[in-house]
Amino acid sequence: MIFEALSTLAGSNGSDLYAIISFIEQKHEVPQNYGQAIGERLRKLVDQGKLEMVRNCFRIKTPVEAKPPSPEQTDSSPCQSLPSGITASHESIVDAKEIAALVADLEHKSHLAAEAVKEAEKVSELAEEANAMLQKMEEIKERCSRGETVYLD
Repeated sequence: MIFEALSTLAGSNGSDLYAIISFIEQKHEVPQNYGQAIGERLRKLVDQGKLEMVRNCFRIKTPVEAKPPSPEQTDSSPCQSLPSGITASHESIVDAKEIAALVADLEHKSHLAAEAVKEAEKVSELAEEANAMLQKMEEIKERCSRGETVYLD
């Protein structure tokens, strides 16, 4: 889905996270917190060398060529054109990139915390079941020690 989005959107400097998520949400049925998973997957694909990140935008990595980059690749404009009348400085793009990285990190930590809560709830349920089983076994032991015959169903 990520490669489909990047191929279809095909900006010269790539597409940002929100454009990719929007494209995928329009084309596919996805869970509510899918954006976080996409962000994590994009970072993994960059780490694996399958995608590259240019000015907080992702694009499919192309083989290295000997020729110098074209003017389109070296300009300081953001990855997707902004609405007319709006300009972005290099500093604001860097700030936005840092904020986006922090948000992605916080979303990841939130996801991990939610998973930990689910796991803790499962452990609590298992502990309750084990406690109930222990009480039942103590009752059976008590009855056996009194010489009663105990039948288990």
